[in-house]
Order: sequence, then structure tokens, then C-alpha cells
Amino acid sequence: MRKSKQEAAETRRRIVKRRRRKFRQNGIGGTGLSDLMAAAGLTHGGFYRHFDSKDQIVAEACAAATESAIATFFSNKSPQSGLKARVAKYLSPAHRDDPSAGCPLAALGSEIARCDEKTRAAATQAFLELQTSSLQSPVKLGRMLRGDEHW
Repeated sequence: MRKSKQEAAETRRRIVKRRRRKFRQNGIGGTGLSDLMAAAGLTHGGFYRHFDSKDQIVAEACAAATESAIATFFSNKSPQSGLKARVAKYLSPAHRDDPSAGCPLAALGSEIARCDEKTRAAATQAFLELQTSSLQSPVKLGRMLRGDEHW
């Protein structure tokens, strides 16, 4: 029995959500399609029902990882929402040692350069959104890093 469009969309979201961590953890080249699908509880054969290519899921996973990073890392609801706390969190050993939960640019940037044009464009857009979120006031950030202004 075929899945409804809603069920297929939910399966696709589940695959992308699980892959955003796996790609950052193992790299794009180190993550096979069978691994991608097994983690989502599906078979390798079902991949092409949801995606045209591995590059397509890379682009979507990169965008989802960036969205998640923005929501988590730059949330104003966090008690550590100040710029100093954000920088300290980004530079912490915990962040450095767990690429699966860390910055998608740091984890995937060098591999994205070898992806197809469409994937590079999608990743670039996601990384620009991350940059915009992290540097809401680049002038103030520069002053703080130089010590001219207090955190």
C-alpha cells in the first residue's frame, strides 16, 4: 500500500533530521546511503523515492542543521544568550569534540565545496543565515573582541 503524501513528507523530514547529525559526525563522504536509511528505519532501496541524489539530502540536511544551530545556539531564551556566552560556548571543548551537534559550517564546509552547484548554493544560503544570526551587530562584535567595549 502506498503512503499518503503527508506520510511520505513526514518520512522525508525524519530522514533529513537524522542525517543532519550523521553528516556532521562522519562527514559527507563517510556517510553511505544505506547508513542514512537504516538510521531512519528504512531500506536502502527507498532512498530514491524521497531524494533524487545524495547531494539533495546533503543540501536539505545542511539547511536543517543550520536552522537547528540558529534555534539552539542563538536562542534568546537561553540563560546564556549574551554574546560572550555564545562565543564561549562555540569555542568550548564540548562543542569542538562533538561535531554531530556543532556548527555545520565547521563540520561540513570543506566537503560542501566538492558537492554539485545546487548543493553548494543551498549550503551557502544556509551559512549566510547562520552568519546573519551570529553577527547581528558586526561593529559591536569587533569592538568587544578588541576590548574597546564590554561584553
